[in-house]
Amino acid sequence: MQLLINTKITFLFVATICLFYTPVVYSDNLISLELLNQTNCNMGSQFAQKSPASKNPMEDLFQLINDSKTDKQKAKVKIKLESLISKQKLSCFEKVNYTVAYGFLLYKLEDFQEAKKLFDKAEQYKGLDRIFKKNLDQLTSNLVKKIEADNPITVSEPDPNDPPVLIENEIKKLRDQVNTLTKEKQEFKNKLLQANLKIESFETHVDELLIENEKLNDELSLDSNSFTSLEDGLLKSIKSRSIAILEKI
Repeated sequence: MQLLINTKITFLFVATICLFYTPVVYSDNLISLELLNQTNCNMGSQFAQKSPASKNPMEDLFQLINDSKTDKQKAKVKIKLESLISKQKLSCFEKVNYTVAYGFLLYKLEDFQEAKKLFDKAEQYKGLDRIFKKNLDQLTSNLVKKIEADNPITVSEPDPNDPPVLIENEIKKLRDQVNTLTKEKQEFKNKLLQANLKIESFETHVDELLIENEKLNDELSLDSNSFTSLEDGLLKSIKSRSIAILEKI
């Protein structure tokens, strides 16, 4: 059966990773917003039976996301996935797969809030395979636990005489503080990502300059050899003419 991530194996593997993986945060909500604004559709026959030898076209993409470990690798996967999402009108199959894939990538980048939005969006599509839906629910549940663990909200002991509205306002202020700190953290990590990409570009440019310098040195060496040969020829010619003149005298 053509499932979104090879449901029985790959998706369970993704869910397990989400429980234990703790990497670095970057977030760009433009692509996420584009996926969230996609019109809901019905997968229907796209889950139809296929031959056992047939391969889900999205498996390589999910494997690429799963294998990305360093910041540079994640950045390159992010650029590739965003180009796939932006360059064409998406089929229902692509909408669901790219939504889950981008959510998984954001999870690895520790943008948990945005990842959960995408998983919730994926669950809104109709006609999903029963096993896939069950695994997606489990994945979302694991993500919620991670969000709650990373964003604990502690409220000071309220005065019993305070009206409920004051308690609610205190909780709201604390939540706003958590959201502000999370946003600042994401912005800092995004700047760090951009700096890493600039460094990589600079290193590439330096390598190109070194190669060009070697070529120039080789050309100068050839020119020097040619000049030496020409100089020797002129000296020999002058010497021959001088001898001929002396003999005539």
